[in-house]
Amino acid sequence: YEGEPTFAPNGETIAYVADRSGNLDIYLKQISGGADINLTNNPADDVQPAFSPDGKQIAFISTRSSSSSILYFGYDLPLMGGDLWVMPALGGGTRRIAGPGNFPSWSPEGSTIIYTSGPQRRQKIYQVSSAGGDPKEIPLKFKAGEPPHRFLLYPSFSSDGQWIVFEADVTTDNVIYVVKAEGGEPRRIARGKRPTWNANSQAIIYSNTEAGKNQSLWQL
Repeated sequence: YEGEPTFAPNGETIAYVADRSGNLDIYLKQISGGADINLTNNPADDVQPAFSPDGKQIAFISTRSSSSSILYFGYDLPLMGGDLWVMPALGGGTRRIAGPGNFPSWSPEGSTIIYTSGPQRRQKIYQVSSAGGDPKEIPLKFKAGEPPHRFLLYPSFSSDGQWIVFEADVTTDNVIYVVKAEGGEPRRIARGKRPTWNANSQAIIYSNTEAGKNQSLWQL
């Protein structure tokens, strides 16, 4: 397995997940070439790397010291499970930041990490200081008629820190929403998966799940 690639802010390296060591570890790859570096090198499973805005740290999900294993819920869903950790971008001492959670994403200034947590059909988005502390829920008040979700996936801040985009895995589809960073009523913007902001947060790039679109890449 090789997956979950993410660029460092300088565009010169990629962090990704592979199981070539016998479990899931996070590796660093130089775009210019050379041997890949195993950053975690731990018997636990480590997944979902996310670079800090200054490129000096990587948030990730790990099963070390966790009561939660990494689980695979199906071909159309990502790996989930574990706790939220942070480490230097070149490897080294790790710090547990929060309990069970997935899909860490940094605020633009690097002071906060958002992530999702909770059992199926009751998941929420939380924020926690990147130095650690008590997580706080970002309240979501879906309007009447929105379908119930199984999972909340891939939350991320806009570059000005004012908005959060995320995916909801619902009963029959995947829906992309945006919501104010402080929470509130999420606004449905597309049927799709794996949303991310473009460079200046003037658009959202996603995989389109509408009939006939074959999960092609779109921008909204």
